[in-house]
Amino acid sequence: MKLLHWATTLVTTLLVTTTAHAGSLTADDYAEDAAPLVGDYQAGKVYFGAAMGYISSSDRGRGFMCGDATCTDTSWKAYAGYQATEKIAAELSYHNFGHYEFWGGTGTSKALWDSDPTGLSASAKVSTGLFDKVDVFGRVGFLAWNAPTEITPQYSGSSSSSSSEPMDNSGTDLILGVGADYKLGDNLTVRGEYEKVGGDMNAHTFSVGANYKTF
Repeated sequence: MKLLHWATTLVTTLLVTTTAHAGSLTADDYAEDAAPLVGDYQAGKVYFGAAMGYISSSDRGRGFMCGDATCTDTSWKAYAGYQATEKIAAELSYHNFGHYEFWGGTGTSKALWDSDPTGLSASAKVSTGLFDKVDVFGRVGFLAWNAPTEITPQYSGSSSSSSSEPMDNSGTDLILGVGADYKLGDNLTVRGEYEKVGGDMNAHTFSVGANYKTF
């Protein structure tokens, strides 16, 4: 519920800001700034997309539980966007950062740490509008993440383990991104993107996906 509360607040703020900006522009403003954006993203359009890729994080104490200095796994996200102006969009995304587990402890007392970090982000996406087929963009926003972790003790000489203990790690961090959309048709584009999550999560993601404009 905390993730939903944070994401709702963030995306509402972004939408109010970008919509207010869009309302202040005139038809002449759009005409003067009418670069042929990818996917024909005029103001007021809605689009959906999904992407899959690779995540790397040096955070081993909170969201990512692994036995290596750097935790890596496959990640994916699904998102929806609202094109407030020809160059500014607001996006709300759900992120799945993979699955992590490792054995911790020493001697006869060890435990299996098992975590599944996810998150919701709200961001403003700014397009350059420099090319016809390729749209280079940047993004800035916030990610509210949660990493539910199960700790299951295992004692030496025993084939069974005791009941697991849940631990809930969460936080809100800045998310930055840069990428490009390539136009395949009037409604379909493919996207390649790099995103950096700062703060406690301290993660890097690389992903490839597709967007579909509905109306």
